[in-house]
Amino acid sequence: MTSAVEWAASNVRVNSVLPGFINTTGLDRYPESAWDNLKTVVNEAPINRHGTAAEISASVVFLMSEMAAYITGTEIVVDGGMQLGRGSFVYQSDTKAKPQPFNGFHRDEKARILQD
Repeated sequence: MTSAVEWAASNVRVNSVLPGFINTTGLDRYPESAWDNLKTVVNEAPINRHGTAAEISASVVFLMSEMAAYITGTEIVVDGGMQLGRGSFVYQSDTKAKPQPFNGFHRDEKARILQD
């Protein structure tokens, strides 16, 4: 936020993207003892799935675009609602969401540990 204030006069915007659990080969680098937890941790997120690299890229592309010309000093959390959790709300749906991921323009490899 300090950088956003300091650089605004130079027409530089400073933002950050905070990704959640993203289905990339980075997950394969965790010890095998953590794999079961990495597979199921997203069950606690309202969107109920791992994110894609394309979904992270899309948020970065947005921030770099003219559409975000008035955005600076902010964080965009791209985690399927993970920080919100599931258990603290009065109303809870009986069904779990599982929307289709955006796999648009990003070329990446999926994690081996998440393949069925």
